[in-house]
Amino acid sequence: MRYADFHKIPAFDGANSLLPGTYEIYHKYAVTPANLPNIGPASEEYIVTLRTIDFNGDFDFRLKNITIEPKYRINFYALSVGLKNQCDSGGVNEFTVIQTVGEDVKNEWDWHPSDDFIFAIPTYRLEGSQQSQVFTVSSTSNSTIELIHFSFTERDTWYDDKGSLFYSTILSSYLNDIEENNSGRLEGTISIYDSNPLWQAGCDLFYAVDWEIGLIVPFPSNNQIMFNAS
Repeated sequence: MRYADFHKIPAFDGANSLLPGTYEIYHKYAVTPANLPNIGPASEEYIVTLRTIDFNGDFDFRLKNITIEPKYRINFYALSVGLKNQCDSGGVNEFTVIQTVGEDVKNEWDWHPSDDFIFAIPTYRLEGSQQSQVFTVSSTSNSTIELIHFSFTERDTWYDDKGSLFYSTILSSYLNDIEENNSGRLEGTISIYDSNPLWQAGCDLFYAVDWEIGLIVPFPSNNQIMFNAS
């Protein structure tokens, strides 16, 4: 626990006094690193003191313990997929793609890529698959988000081919130490396996999704700032 930075507002000299009313005080705190390197940010306890002096020289003194728990919003943009190799040795494949977040089904798509047209990058965008979630750094729990999962099922006459994609739920996967903002791309290969292992069939998919993350600073967006400590 530590004291926050000290700021003095010379507003009691009569010329720069505050008008009567109720005031909210905002202060941005630096993000505190965890005890171990490359783990990311940590919560921090502070002692905040507030002293006010009126025109007559009378003063009021308040003290409060607060805990700063940084929050980060991460935006995942729409997922793109594509065939990396043939699934059915020629012809059109019938994929069903289901997106779940936590325990809730969010979207379902029918995708019919042809084995005769294979590109070097994912070209099919799953419209509506974008997601926005918030990491909260707490001293009592790990900083995670709900699991975002995509299941891929390629329908066949006898045995379906299946595969899955999961986004990482760990904050340190997206932040380098205590950065306030970051962005990047998740990309790679999804293996699609035949439900009957004796057939040894299946195929691979490309995937790519862009993401960005930023520290949430809950400052008022439209209220006039009366004092800004430099």
